[in-house]
Amino acid sequence: MNKCAIIGDKKQIQVKMLDQATITDTDGETAINLAEQDMVAMRFVERVGYVLALPEGIAVLKTGRSGT
Repeated sequence: MNKCAIIGDKKQIQVKMLDQATITDTDGETAINLAEQDMVAMRFVERVGYVLALPEGIAVLKTGRSGT
C-alpha cells in the first residue's frame, strides 16, 4: 500500500480522560457507568487520510460465502 497511496495524519492522536460516561463491556451487551463504578477510561482518536497515487496497484478481493 505504501507504493500505491500517500497516507498522512490529519491530526495528531488526541487523548481524553473520561470519568462520566457509559461504556460497553467487551461482551458487547453490558453497559458500565464510569461514575457509578468510580472508574476512569481513556479515549484515543486518530484521524488519517490517504490519496491513491497509483490506482491500478489496488485490488479488491472477494471471498466465497461460507455456508453450512
